[in-house]
Amino acid sequence: MQIQEKRIRTGAFTTFYREAGSGRPLFLIHGGGPGADSYGNWKDTIPMFAKHFHVIAYDMVGFGNTEAPDPEKFTYSMAARSQQLHDLMTALGHTGGDARVIGNSMGGATVLGLAMTHPQLLHSMVLMGSAGLPMHLSPEVGKLMHYDFTIEGMRAIATALAYPGFVVPDEMIKYRFDLTMRDDIRRGTAATQAWVKGNGGLQYPEADIGKVKTRTLVFHGKDDKVVPLSIAHRMLELLENSHGYILPKCGHWAMMEQPDVFARVSIEFLL
Repeated sequence: MQIQEKRIRTGAFTTFYREAGSGRPLFLIHGGGPGADSYGNWKDTIPMFAKHFHVIAYDMVGFGNTEAPDPEKFTYSMAARSQQLHDLMTALGHTGGDARVIGNSMGGATVLGLAMTHPQLLHSMVLMGSAGLPMHLSPEVGKLMHYDFTIEGMRAIATALAYPGFVVPDEMIKYRFDLTMRDDIRRGTAATQAWVKGNGGLQYPEADIGKVKTRTLVFHGKDDKVVPLSIAHRMLELLENSHGYILPKCGHWAMMEQPDVFARVSIEFLL
């Protein structure tokens, strides 16, 4: 399976993405933890998805190999990330309403925002461990928001995100840590976290979520300590056209912890 690495202009910055497969477009959006990107989140599932879809796994603004604009001139908000998704779809010519999107955590909030503003672009979406509703600051979330840019801090994040007993490979911890050592990633991470803290988290008004009609799968690890299971339950209540799948013995990283199950369920839903 050949995975190509590409860049394209999206508004005020250039977006990096990984592309594989053919057919109907499937956009994959990683989470917002320090060191996250399209490779770390999706490397195990891209080959599975690419058997059925034209996969576009991209790095959100300020993450991975996408540009990190100067925070003095750019606001790292939820709206900016949803706009990036819109601009990427437009630049790639996927504006006919056949796009499928899977978003994890902050990535879920990103596609949810697009479903509120440009629902005509979306065929369906999967919200996996998705942000978007108010949450209390758990110790696990605190490890994300107060990352100290050390390898020990990155290991603590991995432990917080995954189900107890799931061992995140040392090479993945080092990969994520090395990303956060880059000056541009440090700048993007700091600006993103500052916006989240200053705006009370990644949340939309429930009334706005309730207006979304896009066909949705709410996929959630039963043991997610970052986004509690109660958030998934509330999403299901608010989203009229939503289905749910709760995976036991799984934390916040279903696509890494149980990639075969996550890909199978998502593919069946999105086809």
